[in-house]
Amino acid sequence: MQFCQACGSEIPEYDSGYYARNMMCIPCYVRKNSEVPLVTCARCGVRINKIESKERKGQLYCNYCFSELERLEHLPTCSICNKKIEPSEKSMKSAAGLIAHADCVRKKDEQKLHRIFEPGQADLHRTILSSMMGRIEGMLAY
Repeated sequence: MQFCQACGSEIPEYDSGYYARNMMCIPCYVRKNSEVPLVTCARCGVRINKIESKERKGQLYCNYCFSELERLEHLPTCSICNKKIEPSEKSMKSAAGLIAHADCVRKKDEQKLHRIFEPGQADLHRTILSSMMGRIEGMLAY
């Protein structure tokens, strides 16, 4: 036998939502929810109970948005493009300790090559460099 925690009335055995309603009968649950003011999440706009919202820097958020903002806060920032580096993205760390996206580093290196060499010579430089590396690897293999 189950009883409402608010009014003490008996809850039927077939009522499967009893525990989801915090052990209250339907009228008491509706009355309790109507007393609690609703607020809007500052990030996604969903309406939530003020009791269930979480405050961060003066604004109210739903649980999901609050957790996502906490996660994003702890991610490293790319030193080249100043965007957050997600764990799924490839990143590189320099000798100075700076972290950057691997794509940003590659683009920056390509831009340096284009500034140093005239158009057409950058490809020649890569070919010469790769052949030299091949020869060095061949010598080290023996």
